[in-house]
Amino acid sequence: GTWHRLLVSLPGSNPASAAMAPAPAACAAFALSVLQVLLMGRRAAALRVTVVGVARRALGLSAATESTGACEAAQRFDLGRAVVHLRVPADAGSRIQHDGYLALLVGRVGHSLDVVLGASAPAPDAAPPAEVLAYTSELYLTLWDLMLEARNVRLNCTVHVADAVAVAAELVRDADAVFTEDPAAPVAEAARAAGVAVEPLEPPTTSPKTRVVFIDDPQGPVPTYSKLALGGTFDGLHNGHRKLLTMALAVAKPGATLTVGVTGAEMLRNKKHAELIAPLAHRMSGVRDFCKRLRPDVELELVELRGKFGPLCTAPEYEALVLSSETLVGSERINELRAEHGVGRLDFVVARRQGAATLSSTFVRRSAAEDSRGGS
Repeated sequence: GTWHRLLVSLPGSNPASAAMAPAPAACAAFALSVLQVLLMGRRAAALRVTVVGVARRALGLSAATESTGACEAAQRFDLGRAVVHLRVPADAGSRIQHDGYLALLVGRVGHSLDVVLGASAPAPDAAPPAEVLAYTSELYLTLWDLMLEARNVRLNCTVHVADAVAVAAELVRDADAVFTEDPAAPVAEAARAAGVAVEPLEPPTTSPKTRVVFIDDPQGPVPTYSKLALGGTFDGLHNGHRKLLTMALAVAKPGATLTVGVTGAEMLRNKKHAELIAPLAHRMSGVRDFCKRLRPDVELELVELRGKFGPLCTAPEYEALVLSSETLVGSERINELRAEHGVGRLDFVVARRQGAATLSSTFVRRSAAEDSRGGS
């Protein structure tokens, strides 16, 4: 607990010792796992881990990878093993809440994460309900995407299709913490009996005054709008951008005005691989061409975003903001500012973010940078 610097020495490429030395990849992976164990159960944000030499090559890290390399995630692990209990979601809003819970846990848990679905155990000769099986399949894909995004791909994730009492006691035996949407669930009761910490999952919420429309799974008729907005960097115009723009155009009335804020250069200085971001005019042109191809009847306003919220905080004519699910709670600040200026609240039209690890401009730029280095 008092170390300031720790050196872990791995076998090198000395021919004399090559026959007896373990494979570099195995050594490097073992060293990382030891460091993760050392970090578990404590906050270690100040610890800096550097992967160099043969370990860097064994782990497949490029020469240009940040010096903390694959160990960046280890700095934030404060749990070795955790169990999370989730209800089977009934709508897109619940799925988005689960995405948020799991993203936080994937960033905190270093060894294994058990996801228990709050469904009754099926009869011995029956399969679980179809919606439980479908969500189980979806969860494995969601978890893998979150693990990629968090660079925590060695996390051992298991989805349990029923919260059975017999299973619960076994699951919590070695857990550092149990997270649950239902404090009365068998897995939560088992955790308390075993003296394991139980932490309630409380969803981040928007104001009840804000109307939220989950466009992936709307409950009831979908409203349409005469003046709406969305914003983003729109670098490369990948499928995530296209989904958001398509949804915005879909809820625009005939002859409506859609304002698209495109992030200006000043706000992009700290973006990863900022030097590879296309000029503002080029990004605006891509948005314009895409929107006009889909809805030529919608009037398109392209503005440069020089601040976080653009003109939305004071302009009364706007009716709705189209946004991605991970920005939902933070966007509530816009409605707070509108209320302070005496203008009406915006509806939030929310598209669920999926494929976050690879469906992002950062991933596209990183891939371009690696391709450029490989070709030089």
